[in-house]
Amino acid sequence: MSSATDMVLGGGHGRPLAVPLASWSAAGAGAAAVVAGALLPWVTLFRGLTTVTGIGADGFFLVGLAVGTALLLAWYERLGRPASVRRLAAAMAMAIVAVSAFDWWRIVHFVSDPGAVGPLAAPSAGPGPAVAAGGGLLLLTGILVLRPGAGRLPRGTWPRVALAGSLAVAAWIHFDILGEHLGQTLLLGLGTAGFGVAQAALAVLLLARPRRWALDLVVAVDAALIFFYAFNVLIGLPFAKPEPFSPGLLLGQGEAVGLRGAVALICEISGMGAAIWLRGDVRQRRREANNGLSVLGRP
Repeated sequence: MSSATDMVLGGGHGRPLAVPLASWSAAGAGAAAVVAGALLPWVTLFRGLTTVTGIGADGFFLVGLAVGTALLLAWYERLGRPASVRRLAAAMAMAIVAVSAFDWWRIVHFVSDPGAVGPLAAPSAGPGPAVAAGGGLLLLTGILVLRPGAGRLPRGTWPRVALAGSLAVAAWIHFDILGEHLGQTLLLGLGTAGFGVAQAALAVLLLARPRRWALDLVVAVDAALIFFYAFNVLIGLPFAKPEPFSPGLLLGQGEAVGLRGAVALICEISGMGAAIWLRGDVRQRRREANNGLSVLGRP
């Protein structure tokens, strides 16, 4: 029987694929529900005249977690379903549930007691965070029902996962601030988009097909971003126009250091260090492999 037929029949063990198909369907539907919840209204103000969606709140990061979990599950299947990757995907799904449920609670609390702004704002809760929380629960259920296989992670995988994660977080932050940067200057917006796409592509590449030149690119991209960010904070980029009263820590004459910028900077510094360490690890493994071939008498 072919390997494709074996997969349909349950990996060649005679077990039907009803549970795996149901779990994958639940996970896919859950991830889609999280995206839908982020796009739906989270709160409406002024008797429905103003609508705030999740994209203007925590929904953008929930979408990032959902997309990251979906990609992680695809990688999980490709590696033979190692249990450790399943646990990481489950933790990400639980984070989606926790954040969306907390935001839902905060919105309901604000709507029930808006304080002095109540008569003017007339807030009402939207379905967005509840849909996102339900999607996270469905995604988590699909992950937990999907039984792990016998796959094992090769040596050096978890440092690579950590590096890909830092790249993905920094990339998603750049996508989040893209609108703000485009509002300042076109050049700053295009640079933000370009670096975000580069970081996201490198994150996927490092998990799918790790290459040494990809690690070199990580070092180059992160080093460039650290330099530009430090210059923009301390002096100010000539093509950037920071807001005069933007929240954050002012360390120089340029942009104030906000939470998103600080998180992206931490990811880029740690990612650059991890990439340099992994380059040395790759070199060491190649040296060990060459020594092994020499012992066997091979050229």
